[in-house]
Amino acid sequence: MQQTSIQRIRTIDAIRGVAVLGILIINFQDMAFPEDLVLAFHATDPDKGSNYWFGIISEIFIAGKFRGIFTLIFGVSSSIIYVKITENTQGNTVVRIYFYRLLWLLVFGLVNAYLFLWWGDVLIKYAILGVLLFAFQRAPFWILTATALTCLAVLTIQPAAEYRELVNLQQKSTAAQYKQQSGQLLTPSDLNNLEQWKEALEDIQPRTDSIERESQIKTGSFIGLFRYNLHSAFEEQTYIFYKEDVWDMLLFMILGIMLFRLGFFNERRKQTLHLTTAFFGVGIGLVIHSWMILGIYENPLDPVRLQFFLIFSNLGRLPFVVGYLSLIILVFRPGIFRPIGDWMVAVGRMALSNYLISSIIGAFVFYGFGLALFNQLSRLQVLFVIIVVWIGQVVFSVIWMKRFHYGPFEWLWRSLTYFKAQPLWRRVCK
Repeated sequence: MQQTSIQRIRTIDAIRGVAVLGILIINFQDMAFPEDLVLAFHATDPDKGSNYWFGIISEIFIAGKFRGIFTLIFGVSSSIIYVKITENTQGNTVVRIYFYRLLWLLVFGLVNAYLFLWWGDVLIKYAILGVLLFAFQRAPFWILTATALTCLAVLTIQPAAEYRELVNLQQKSTAAQYKQQSGQLLTPSDLNNLEQWKEALEDIQPRTDSIERESQIKTGSFIGLFRYNLHSAFEEQTYIFYKEDVWDMLLFMILGIMLFRLGFFNERRKQTLHLTTAFFGVGIGLVIHSWMILGIYENPLDPVRLQFFLIFSNLGRLPFVVGYLSLIILVFRPGIFRPIGDWMVAVGRMALSNYLISSIIGAFVFYGFGLALFNQLSRLQVLFVIIVVWIGQVVFSVIWMKRFHYGPFEWLWRSLTYFKAQPLWRRVCK
C-alpha cells in the first residue's frame, strides 16, 4: 500500500507541476492589482465584458483549487518521506533530515515573502504544518478522517458564525436608522451599531484613496515597497494563518496522507475510480461554486450576501480538488497526452524553483523597480503575461531536467539539508 513506485512518483510530480502553474493565475492577479480591486470585477469592468467574465471564471474554476492540490501533494510528499524513513536502517538520521528540510523550507518561504515580495507565500505555512504532519503519519485512518472532518467543520462554522453576526448587526443598524428617522434619541449602542455597519459596507467596496496609495508605493522604490510589504506578509503569516489557513491547509494535507494510503495515485488502478471521482468531484464543486460566485456578484456590495455564500466555499472546493486530481491522473496516463505529462513532470520536479522564480518575475513585471505595470493591465492582459511565463517555465524545466538531477533551488535546498553540496550534473551522478 505504501510502496513508492517510480510510476506513482511520476504521477505526483505531474500533479504538482499542473498545480504550480495553476496557482500562478491567482498569484499574478494578486500581484497585478491593488488589494481593493483584485476581486472587484464589477469595478474594473462595470459593463461586464470579457475581463469581468475572466474574473468570474477564475473564481469558479481556479481560485483555491490549485492551491488545494499543491497543499494536498505536500501531504503526499510527507508520507513518501516517512516511508523512506521507516525503510531506512538509519532512521534517526533520516528523521533529522526530515526536519532539516522543513527548516530550510521555512527559510525559503521567508526569503520569498520578504525579499521576493510575495506576501502570499505558502512555504512558511507548509514548513510549520510539516512538523505536525510527522505526528499524523502513524495515526490510524479514523483519526485522520476525524481530523479532516474537524477542519472542514471549522472552515464551515467560522463563516456561518460571522454571517449570523452580520445579520444581527444589520438588523440592529436598521432599527437604529428607523429610530433616527423617527426623531428618537439614539443610545450609544445604536450609534455603535450604525458605525459598525458603515464599516462593514466600506470594507467590501473599493476605496480610491487606498488604491492610489498602494499604486504609488508599488510603482515606487524597492525600499518603499519592502517596508509596505512587511505588514502584509507578517499579517498573512501570523493572524490570517492561525485564524483561517491552518484549518484549510491541514485539511488538504491530511487528505493527501489518506489518499496516499489508499493508493489513489497509482496509475495501475482501474480508470473507473478516477473517472467516477473526476465526474462527481468536478460536477459537485462546479455546481456549488457557480451558484456561490454568481450569487455573490449579483450584488457584490452586500456584505451579508457575501458572507452567506462563503459558508459553502470549502464544501464545494473539497470535491473540486479531488475531482481535479482524478482528472489530471486520467489525462496524463500513458497515451496521447504522455508527452505533455512528461513536461508537467519536469515542472513538478522543479516546483520549488518555479514557484520562487514566478515571484521574482511577478515582482519585476508589476513593481516599480522593474516594468512597473502594477494596476496598468486588464485582467486578460495579465492572463497573456501568465501564459508567457507558463511557456517559459515549461521550456526551462524540460531543458534543465534533461541536464541536471535537481532544479536550481531544489539543489540548494537539498545541499543545505545535507550540509554538503549535492551532485547536480547528470553526467556526474551515478
